[in-house]
Amino acid sequence: MNFVLFLLSLGCGGRVGKPEVSFIKAPQEGETLDVWIVPLGWEGNEHTIAYRLGVDGKWSEWMEREEDTLYLGDGYHTVSLVGKNLMNEPSDTEKISFWVDAIKGPALWISPRYAVLTTDTVFRIKIKLQEVQEAVNLKILLSWNERVLAVDSISPLLENLVYLTSSNPGKLEIDAGLLEGTIEADTSLFLVSFNVLTPLPDTISLEESEIRNEENEEIPVSLYECIIGGGK
Repeated sequence: MNFVLFLLSLGCGGRVGKPEVSFIKAPQEGETLDVWIVPLGWEGNEHTIAYRLGVDGKWSEWMEREEDTLYLGDGYHTVSLVGKNLMNEPSDTEKISFWVDAIKGPALWISPRYAVLTTDTVFRIKIKLQEVQEAVNLKILLSWNERVLAVDSISPLLENLVYLTSSNPGKLEIDAGLLEGTIEADTSLFLVSFNVLTPLPDTISLEESEIRNEENEEIPVSLYECIIGGGK
């Protein structure tokens, strides 16, 4: 079958034609997106048999499919696409660069926003504040499927931060406060490490977490969870 495809792909002079690729569904060059889930679609000419997708310099394996979904953090991103023909000759590279600004402050959020897990490894998240002012006391409640993750360790990432933790299967509560001063800028609060038990799809939620100021008044914040895709 591959030999037949090879013969059909021969161009004039007995040569395989050059592959060509293009995006058919993608952000516009220089666009700023307010979403972090980015669907992509692409196509090649009749000489293109496989594609590779590059995201911020990290390339996929060769694949035949012509679509994918990216889960991107806030910031500047470059997506590249290249194809190949039956002779493994590459196409010219197509590139699109754009910004993602999906986290709207004031916010308490988990980085990364999306992850795929592998069994018997350690998975780490950072708990972060964005565009929050005058924060002094924090009550952070994490919840997830107890069959997927188990807490391994918790480390503070901010000076002058004191905290107490309470952990049960599928739940972690962190009560924290500043010894002096207030939080006036974007900052990372904690690094939490988990042992991966089973790489099932899951969500690490921040529901019911609270941020308060010096007067013990609650500061309204948006909560951004971490979505876990099915792993290996």
